[in-house]
Amino acid sequence: MTVTFNQPVTPDTTLAAQQTLLAAWIRERQDAFAGADGPHVHPVVRPAIVWAAAQTDLDDQPIRTALRRADVPVPDRRQFAQIASGARRYVAERALSDSPAARADARWKVARRGVGRLLSPTPIRVVWAKNDGGEDIQVERPVVSARRMVTARRALAIIVLELLAEIDAGRVGRAVSIQRLAVQLGVKEDTARAAVRTLVQLGWIHRFKGTKRSKGKVGVYVLLVLDAAGEATADAHHATVDALADGAADTDPVADVVTAARQPG
Repeated sequence: MTVTFNQPVTPDTTLAAQQTLLAAWIRERQDAFAGADGPHVHPVVRPAIVWAAAQTDLDDQPIRTALRRADVPVPDRRQFAQIASGARRYVAERALSDSPAARADARWKVARRGVGRLLSPTPIRVVWAKNDGGEDIQVERPVVSARRMVTARRALAIIVLELLAEIDAGRVGRAVSIQRLAVQLGVKEDTARAAVRTLVQLGWIHRFKGTKRSKGKVGVYVLLVLDAAGEATADAHHATVDALADGAADTDPVADVVTAARQPG
C-alpha cells in the first residue's frame, strides 16, 4: 500500500526520501491529527503513527525518524510498537475480510513460508573440535539437536495450521497459548515453550513487539520471509504449498503429514 504525498513515492524512492516526505506530510497535518488523543501520548503522535504504519511499507524505526523530523514527540519503543502493530493488523484484517482474493493470497503466503521452513534441513554451524589425533579441526554441527528439531518442526506445523485458520476468520497472526500448543503436541508446557523459543532462535517465526504478555501466552507470531534456501525448498514442493493453501491437504502426502502434526483428541 502506498501513501499519497505531495510527491509520488515509488519502489525506487530511497528510505531517506520516504522519511523526508513522511515528515513533511505529518507537519502539514498536525492540526488535523490533534483531534485524536490517547492516554499518555501527545495528541499528534497516536494518529500520526497509525496513519504512517497503516499507509506505508516503512518499518518502525524509519517512522520514528520521520516523526522526529516533524518535531513530533515520539513515545518509547514499546508503546510505539503497540500503536504501529495494531494499525498494521487492522489494515491487513480489513483487507482479508473484504476480499476473498486477499484471503487466498494470505493463505498461499503462509503455506509457502511454512513448507519452506518445515522441509528445510536443520541449519548448521562450524565449530572447532579435536580429531582422534588430538588436532584441532573445524567440523559442521547442527545448531539445534535432532530431538529439539523434531518438536520444533511439529510446533511450527501446528502454528501454520493455526495461522491458516485465523486467515479464514479474517484475522492476522495468532496469539499462541502455551497450554494449547502443549496439548496439541502431547508434551509438557515447558517443552512446548522451548519449541517456540527454538523457532524464534532459528529465525523461522517472529513475535510482534509490544503484544500483551499474559499467563499461558507467548505472543502473536508471524512466519518470517524465506531466505534463498527456503524459497528453493518451497519451489521444489509447490504441490504441497498449493494443497495447504487450498485446504486440500488430503491431495498431497506431505501436506497430509503436516495436518497430522496435532495430537489426536
